[in-house]
Amino acid sequence: MRAVLRLRGGPGWLSRRYGRRAGAAPLVWIDVETTGLVPDKDAILEIAMVVTDAALEPLEPAQSLVIHQPASELAKLNTWSRKWHRKSGLLDE
Repeated sequence: MRAVLRLRGGPGWLSRRYGRRAGAAPLVWIDVETTGLVPDKDAILEIAMVVTDAALEPLEPAQSLVIHQPASELAKLNTWSRKWHRKSGLLDE
């Protein structure tokens, strides 16, 4: 299964909105939660993103996308991943 998280405004919207001044380029932080660490074998459960300035102040509200996986994928979770994804509430979403 492939999922695409599209930035609001399309390609180049960060540059159009915040400009390209030296030191003013926004930073895009992306966090991906998966069923494991092997890309060819494991599935993505959640993708989150936040855009900050150079001082790490958010420029946009954080965005998060939970990708529901079938029970067969969730059954592949290793002990560590199952424990932490359950503790964070991700498996309940």
